[in-house]
Amino acid sequence: GVLLVYQILCGLFKITKWETRVPYTVLCRETVYFCGSILSQNKIKFCPEVRISYYKHKTYLGVFNGDIVIYIQKNEDIATLVNTVLHEVRHYMQSKTDKQYNRYDEFLLNLGYWNNPLEKDARDFAEQHCDKALAYLESKGLIEKA
Repeated sequence: GVLLVYQILCGLFKITKWETRVPYTVLCRETVYFCGSILSQNKIKFCPEVRISYYKHKTYLGVFNGDIVIYIQKNEDIATLVNTVLHEVRHYMQSKTDKQYNRYDEFLLNLGYWNNPLEKDARDFAEQHCDKALAYLESKGLIEKA
């Protein structure tokens, strides 16, 4: 049934299914560490704090509110989780380097979430770095192909 269709689609689209070998807290923290050189290139000296929430948020996979909060149960798989962490790291970077960041709520109100330029930038950043972050996590033995 559904599992067979999923397996076929994964095969057709070369979707890799990942399993974690470490707790989610470690996986999220290591994803942030992966961003260390990117943060450094942007003259950001410190990595953001990451908190894990097991509350299944109705809407969000993660949020940035000074710290990064990841809603584990809302992230369906490891690739989505890593993408979410990268997305929130980008918001952290924006808060440190982008003068437009203080207009986030204004953009949200006037343009909506999907058209908010800060959200578009965070989605692009996460997409650009996700495969490299997954390869990094695999190379450290933290995740493996299912």
